[in-house]
Amino acid sequence: MISDSDSSEQSEDEVSDSDASAEEQERPPGRARRLPQQRPARGRGRGRGRGKGRGDPPPAPAAPPAPAPASRSYEDPDTPNQIPPFTPRTPPGLHLNVPVLRGAMTRAVDFFRLFFTAELLRTICTHTNSYGWGAIGDKPYYGDKEGAWVETSPEEIEKLIALILYCGLVHVSSFHRYWSTKTLYHGLWAWRIMSQDRFKALMAMLHVVDPDEEDEEDKLRKVSSFLDFFKQKCKDLYQPFQRVAVDERMVKSKHRSGIRQYKRNKPTKWGIKLWVLADSLNGYPCDFDVYIGRNAQQEVSPNGLGYDVVMKLVAPLRNQGYHLYFGNFYTSVKLVKDLFQVLIPATGTAAENRRGFPETMKKGQQWA
Repeated sequence: MISDSDSSEQSEDEVSDSDASAEEQERPPGRARRLPQQRPARGRGRGRGRGKGRGDPPPAPAAPPAPAPASRSYEDPDTPNQIPPFTPRTPPGLHLNVPVLRGAMTRAVDFFRLFFTAELLRTICTHTNSYGWGAIGDKPYYGDKEGAWVETSPEEIEKLIALILYCGLVHVSSFHRYWSTKTLYHGLWAWRIMSQDRFKALMAMLHVVDPDEEDEEDKLRKVSSFLDFFKQKCKDLYQPFQRVAVDERMVKSKHRSGIRQYKRNKPTKWGIKLWVLADSLNGYPCDFDVYIGRNAQQEVSPNGLGYDVVMKLVAPLRNQGYHLYFGNFYTSVKLVKDLFQVLIPATGTAAENRRGFPETMKKGQQWA
């Protein structure tokens, strides 16, 4: 039995001979006969191995690329990093490298001589005498009666340093009153250390570096080798504990040179500016650098001055698990990441307008 739908399908699929012959007579000469189009077989395997049919569904559009992961905000839970263990190269604390007996190292001068060693005092004497002999011809009033330079000694250099410290602690109206013999100034004992003329002569000829090796383009040429020796002693005598900090310090000074700085918001407004790496436990300066100004020989990298200062000071502490703290001037995203790569976790205040600061963490006052 065949239904109407089956008969209609049969009439569409079959082509009679008479229809074919009539179509052949109407075709113009020279034109090939077009074969009837065959419909694809129906069923489960329809269209397999052939091109796309009219009845096939359109291809699905390509999936859009996955969006890049957005920066985390204050509302996202923190994913803590693995804090590296604290493994200093030497035990934290003092390293005097000499046996210390009971009752020793109790005077201030004992600690002073840890830095101003006999070797350093001899070096200062050598450079001072060298400069004195070269300059005494133009300044004979600093010499003896015959105008010759009187060579100094390490003991006399120690007295000179003591007198400089004394003048810094005891203030009088004018410099020459330290040697006054009046009753009002009998409590001053500068005259017992050395004469006023000898003090002036030593101050005029004092040199802590070799005068023949000074670089005229270096603003620190008068103290460069002295600073290197002093900084090395700071490193050798003490190993900091785990928490350290980088900050600036102002050394009060009224000298006239190109390295003196002015800081309006500091207790010491005029002086020499230092970048200092200090132990947070006691403030001991583990290392430091003198800031000599923007337009000096110190070139600043594209990462900024704060980045350069921190990475230079913490170089001896890398891969030991120290934890570093610093202020807003130094903090940047790149600095914190680079420090963590060398096993130095860092903590610092940050400004929202700093380069690289995540957009989703800006306007943080709404989470405060």
